Amino acid sequence: MTKAHRALAPLLALTAVTALVSVGCGGPDFEALCQEREDCTGGNEADVEACIAELEGEEEQADILGCTDELEAYYECAVDQLDCQSEGTGIPCTTNADCGGSDMLRCSGGECVQKYYGFKDQDSCEAESTAFGRCN
Repeated sequence: MTKAHRALAPLLALTAVTALVSVGCGGPDFEALCQEREDCTGGNEADVEACIAELEGEEEQADILGCTDELEAYYECAVDQLDCQSEGTGIPCTTNADCGGSDMLRCSGGECVQKYYGFKDQDSCEAESTAFGRCN
């Protein structure tokens, strides 16, 4: 993954989660998805609540724009692809403080490693992502 992709990973992950919670049987479980993301990247209850509010807004927007089919296609593709991911940044370190000390960046094996909630393979849902992106 290139450095540009690494920088976009958290944003892409949020978009993916937004699509996931917008469709599905029995309605979205905003709290569970937001909690899973926060468990991965670190955060607190206020972060989970902010995530839920943002996803509810995205769901309303998708409904207004008539993007149900695009969301459903994206959901079907993305549901099995999202997970807590870790990736080396190439920045050398000896302690977590060398990486900024955040929950998302840790020193591991002499290199800063970034955690994010996203796709296992960034290209796995590219067509569905593009179609959904046209709705916004």
